[in-house]
Amino acid sequence: IEELVQVQLENEEWHAGEKTLRLLKRINQNRRQEKPDAWRKTVYEMVKAYLMLGKQGGIRGYYHVAESLPLIDDSLEMLVHSGSERDNWLTLKAALSYRAAKDAERLGQQSYWASDPTTEDYMRYRRAVVLHLSAGINAL
Repeated sequence: IEELVQVQLENEEWHAGEKTLRLLKRINQNRRQEKPDAWRKTVYEMVKAYLMLGKQGGIRGYYHVAESLPLIDDSLEMLVHSGSERDNWLTLKAALSYRAAKDAERLGQQSYWASDPTTEDYMRYRRAVVLHLSAGINAL
């Protein structure tokens, strides 16, 4: 399934790739407790797939990048006492958090949110930027 997702995304078959990625995520939820090492490997592949989906740009691209962050958090929870592997996941989280913050900022600048800084949508955009940057800083 991982290879199918990769092929679909490389061919920019976004809808099919999203659907197959959801299937992969659902199938592997049970592996989290049973085979944590295999699960983390699959999570890493899913994060790469979400980044490829992020190439779509716009709000959908942003959501796909942001969707990868909870997967990284799940992996970090399992690596409390593992030094170097935990450092790699923290670095990945910092990088993706920064990417999500930049994407949210770009969306806010390109949309009507930026036209009126008192609107609820504008405040939502600002909160997203702050939360992603804060998560990235904490990971570092």
